[in-house]
Amino acid sequence: SFVPPGQQVCKEPCKQPQAVTPYSSKGPQVTVEIHPKDSPPQLFKKLSFGKGSRTTEAPRPPGGKDLHAYPWDRSSLKSLPVDLQQLEKLDAYALKVDVKSSVEELVRALLKQARSDLEKVRAIWMWICHHIEYDVVGYHNKSQLANRPLDVLQAGKGICEGYAGLFEHMCSLAGIQCMKLFGYSKGNGYRTGQTFTGDSDHAWNAVYLDGRWHLLDSTWGSGSVDDSFTKFTFRYNEFYFLTHPALFINNHFPDNSNWQLLKPALTLKDFENNLLRNSNFYTLGLLAAHPQTAVIQTVNGKASVSVDCRPATLFTFKLRGTAQQGLLTLKRQGMQLDVYPQKTASHKLQI
Repeated sequence: SFVPPGQQVCKEPCKQPQAVTPYSSKGPQVTVEIHPKDSPPQLFKKLSFGKGSRTTEAPRPPGGKDLHAYPWDRSSLKSLPVDLQQLEKLDAYALKVDVKSSVEELVRALLKQARSDLEKVRAIWMWICHHIEYDVVGYHNKSQLANRPLDVLQAGKGICEGYAGLFEHMCSLAGIQCMKLFGYSKGNGYRTGQTFTGDSDHAWNAVYLDGRWHLLDSTWGSGSVDDSFTKFTFRYNEFYFLTHPALFINNHFPDNSNWQLLKPALTLKDFENNLLRNSNFYTLGLLAAHPQTAVIQTVNGKASVSVDCRPATLFTFKLRGTAQQGLLTLKRQGMQLDVYPQKTASHKLQI
């Protein structure tokens, strides 16, 4: 598995120190639970802002009620009901917060308008997605890369591990259980049918809300880079906030299969073979595509594809740049497409 830079491997059993509570004073009290740097991931450092102390349970590993059925049941794009209209005022407030002196001060400012744990996570999410840009220079030159939370905050940029690390640290300060996850992704540069080997290529987060773990990706929520990884464009994407795990798995495969939050869990071969459906597929109201695989073999010279959708939708297609080699049938809730390649070869189908 991938080990984040700077993380040490514990070779001997580690003794966990007791929580340390500062002596009484007139100002706010803070209870800090301190663990060794090489502690297992379910142990966290927590800070509680405000008067008095706050006890936060150690996060439990995912399982049981965290799991969602696969394939997607078409119920919701998110794993937790979220009323976006009720969050509009909080979103607007978070976007205007301008604090870069310290991560602690930033979290303190954001939490002024956040009441529930969901609102705390939302405020942190919105701030990061609109204030941290993808570091295209650092991506090519790792010596110039900011990865520590304070460095990412003050530079205003980072790559996926920087986004995920800052998000995890801010949630920790807000008293929210959060994990930084690593794995493979079908992102910029992905090729249809690609296999994945070696170290992880992406990082994202899981947060614990309402008694369950939920997934999000603030890197992909913030915007996109061009094909050459030389230019980043802020383009907020709501889809990657508390995404339903059966949809998140389309382009995120964690090192630890438990963090798929799926039952049954997919294998890496399933992930490699499955058709890539990005966020636009679902935000357009499309529901499913058949077959599920990215590579389709013709049978007697014909390959068939179908797409299900909620609203009436107009489809067009191109096979090797032309629409002359197929029959497209529009239906009330989707379409059926039969294509007839004129020669034996690998053909790219665009719908």
